[in-house]
Amino acid sequence: MAMVLSKQTKQAVIGRRQKLTPYLLVLPAFLVVIGLIVYPVLTAVNLSLHSGSATRLTGANYRYFLTDPVQLKNIGYTLFVAVMMVVLALLIGLLLALYIRFNQNRLSRLVMALTILPQFIPGLVAVYSMMLVVRNGGTLSRLAQAAGHTFNPNLMYSAKA
Repeated sequence: MAMVLSKQTKQAVIGRRQKLTPYLLVLPAFLVVIGLIVYPVLTAVNLSLHSGSATRLTGANYRYFLTDPVQLKNIGYTLFVAVMMVVLALLIGLLLALYIRFNQNRLSRLVMALTILPQFIPGLVAVYSMMLVVRNGGTLSRLAQAAGHTFNPNLMYSAKA
């Protein structure tokens, strides 16, 4: 005995499937984000609210972090570096934009072409490449050594960088 569905019932089923399809297509990516980003962040926050083997919530870790002189110095250094990087990036970006806008020479066209480069190179690859160039014993140091000079810029892990 075959079940006969009316035309309206078939359209309702098709309509429901069409509404669910985008959500089902996004579900795997959503689960990956939950598993690789949201869960670890929530776990880290939970662990930070417990001190040692304590089972109750405590703010002892945050109290220590915000009152210890070494930690306060680290926070200050981090904020200093972050603010300086933002200011330098804005200043360099503004100067380059003005140069590109008001000059129509070969160098300005080259700079304009180089501004597109970060879209094609992932950030981590660029950072690692720069680390290879500026670290002690990196490309700059080796080139200087080949020319008979000593060059250790100490640009890694310092405010001077």
